[in-house]
Amino acid sequence: MKIEEKIYELRIYTIVPEVFPELIKLWEHEGKPIIQKYMKCIGIWSSESGHLNKIYHLYEWEGYVQREIARNNFYCDENAQEYVKKVKPFYQSQESYMLKSLDFLL
Repeated sequence: MKIEEKIYELRIYTIVPEVFPELIKLWEHEGKPIIQKYMKCIGIWSSESGHLNKIYHLYEWEGYVQREIARNNFYCDENAQEYVKKVKPFYQSQESYMLKSLDFLL
């Protein structure tokens, strides 16, 4: 049995509709390099049906310890702090789900 098992974090952001394109540009040009420095983002998707104006981020972590270290380093980075200040007003809500793989399905 592994002490630390790989986990995934699904983050769901509900975006203010009028600023959706502006937020995407901010993520692409400012957020992506900062996020990649600390986190392994597997993908980012937008909703095409169902609940609209949502962005889904999926992150891969080696375990909870790695996640905590990365998040602490991210929030200590001055560039990350400035980036977060810019994007927060674009969010109506944020959700975070920690997912564990059911290995027998793979």
